[in-house]
Amino acid sequence: MNGWVIVYLPGDPFLERFYNSMLRVARHRNYGVISLIHTYAHGKASSQALQSNKSVVFYPRSQQSRCIQFRKDYLQLSSNYSKELVRKFASLGRWMCIQMHSPVCIYNESYLVLL
Repeated sequence: MNGWVIVYLPGDPFLERFYNSMLRVARHRNYGVISLIHTYAHGKASSQALQSNKSVVFYPRSQQSRCIQFRKDYLQLSSNYSKELVRKFASLGRWMCIQMHSPVCIYNESYLVLL
């Protein structure tokens, strides 16, 4: 599997099973899986990805409400603190990355917040 590129097309049952399997075991085989999902609440397509991802990238200038809701749902942050962080990251850069596993943090090219 070394050097392969897998394109996941929603609706193909074989690729869906393979994709979900790779999300669970790829790190043990020293593989990386990159998921491009339009929204984190994308049903079956995102449920395993959010449990298995090391990090999630958001674009705070164009996805403010999604960023705030994600932080409330998955990081249990308050609405006010989430809004404050989104505004801060939107003013500092184009993207922000949420590291989902210990140490849980949010960062971009110029700022880091440990949670």
